[in-house]
Amino acid sequence: MSKAFSKNFTLNTTFYHLKHSVDLSVQKCVNSIDENSDRSEEILDTLSVLNSLKSKIEDLEKEFKKPKLNVVVNTDEEESNEEVS
Repeated sequence: MSKAFSKNFTLNTTFYHLKHSVDLSVQKCVNSIDENSDRSEEILDTLSVLNSLKSKIEDLEKEFKKPKLNVVVNTDEEESNEEVS
């Protein structure tokens, strides 16, 4: 028996795993600073990119969770519901 599909569950789970993966990468980079002092510039650059990536993921997550408004648009010929963000 298969479970019903849930967009909300799927996207929330994906956001969780994306953020978790970025956090793991950040931790590995931080731990490698002491071991690879000759590559510290590259490590700091990588940390910067990872931080930017996490911010973008969080922005996408906020956009997804933002409530949508249903607005009824009246025209002379017909009525229609349009989703507005």
